[in-house]
Amino acid sequence: MQLATLESQVQRVAYSIGSRVARLHEALHHLATLTAALFEATPRDEDAIAGWLEREGFAVDPAGGFFERAPHLARLRACAAAGTRPDPPTDPLSFLWPPSRRDDPVTRAHMHALRDAGPGLRALHARFPDVVWIYYQDDTNAAVIAPALDGVTAIPPEFDWHGYHSFAVAEPGHNPEGTIRWSPPNIDYGGRGLILCASIPVRHGDAFVGVWSMDVPLDSLLGDALRASPAGESFIVDYDGALVAHPAIPAVIAQEAGSVFRERLSALGGGFAGLDLGPLIAAGEGQIELVDRTGEPVMLLVRAVPEIRWLLMSAIPTAQLTAAGTRAIQEALRRVGEGDLSIRLAGDDEDELGLLARSYNAMAARLEAAVSARAAAEAALHEQLEHVHRQRAEIEALSSPVIEVGEGALVVPLIGALQPERMGTAIERVLSEVTRVRAQVVVLDLTGAQDVDAAALAGITGLVRAVGLLGARCVLSGLSPATASVLADTGTTERIECHATLKAALAARRARVR
Repeated sequence: MQLATLESQVQRVAYSIGSRVARLHEALHHLATLTAALFEATPRDEDAIAGWLEREGFAVDPAGGFFERAPHLARLRACAAAGTRPDPPTDPLSFLWPPSRRDDPVTRAHMHALRDAGPGLRALHARFPDVVWIYYQDDTNAAVIAPALDGVTAIPPEFDWHGYHSFAVAEPGHNPEGTIRWSPPNIDYGGRGLILCASIPVRHGDAFVGVWSMDVPLDSLLGDALRASPAGESFIVDYDGALVAHPAIPAVIAQEAGSVFRERLSALGGGFAGLDLGPLIAAGEGQIELVDRTGEPVMLLVRAVPEIRWLLMSAIPTAQLTAAGTRAIQEALRRVGEGDLSIRLAGDDEDELGLLARSYNAMAARLEAAVSARAAAEAALHEQLEHVHRQRAEIEALSSPVIEVGEGALVVPLIGALQPERMGTAIERVLSEVTRVRAQVVVLDLTGAQDVDAAALAGITGLVRAVGLLGARCVLSGLSPATASVLADTGTTERIECHATLKAALAARRARVR
């Protein structure tokens, strides 16, 4: 009788895990797209690359480490020795650049193209604070990683990324579809425990160039998923039949070897030993009656999490389901006494529980017409809300259009209140257009903007930085006195070109082109 409720709970838990995974996938797709755009937009100018290496102080670490920025590495080590953090904060990005590849032209070009990726990776870490590492592994065997670290403390300088699980799982030989792939639980070389790694291949044109990866602690990805599952024994198994998480069978960790031994589903004994996962994977869900290792009958509820190729399972003793049915009838009758007729009970059984359930349902049926009317009203309300949402989306599109005003120039009028959701949508649209038309200048016109506070300005400056990463330049126009004051307080005025009006900004653009 309570089976539908328990199934719904399992479904919600699986959806919760899938939602976390989907957000990580979205971030990885963004990194892959941005990297391909940077590789395309950054000229392979050896003089510019050499100048960058010299300015940043790149040198081979005398401690037997990587080809890295010596000042950056010195700050990291000084802070590590003092047990403090850099002040001001150091670049959040570190280069794991093998000395043997320092003169390779492709490696130099790719590392140069990613030189300003640090702020973007810091923003991703702010969005996903539980992620341990975000790192790009180039096919030439160099890498960049955030947050910054002294690479020699974690991996050897000539480490072969091609054999590392994060790279191997996503490269074309193992991933011809080019999709995001997850590795099984592994030990983090940086000492952060049991982690999963999500990886996406990066392509520049038709060529595979590298892999972006995110290391996620297993506990963080699960959250309270297993504790939130129905009473009974809840656990996760992957599509290959290996246990990912089980309250009574933890993974065996070989710390020195950096490996994890995972039990198979068959280790649970009983009916689990011969359970065929194929039909469950194909259907995405299921319920199976079997016996556990003690011979006790259980009902196994299964829900797939296809985003990560997992099956969430909850094994509930049959006797517990019977007791739950009794409690459900008692609770339903109590709510009938309070006038709540929203619950329906299964009354097919010919026992006392079935008789009570049918009596309850007959009582509730007398108000069926009222319930139907309420459902119709709710449907009408839902349609109205959908209409409002569509109108809102249309208004948002009109309030921040992206207008091409000449070769290499875009104008983005920002009209109305600049909420974070609107700015996020505007940033995506602007970056897409900058890449599409290869814009050199983007004019953000604030003439029609309202209530530009510090939060809104943070979104604007974030857009300015993102456009800069694509090789374009942002210009602000139409600033009100209040907006100018807020901008001055941020200390960013020296880095952003500003004009009183859109007309003046466009005139300056034309003059510069001449």
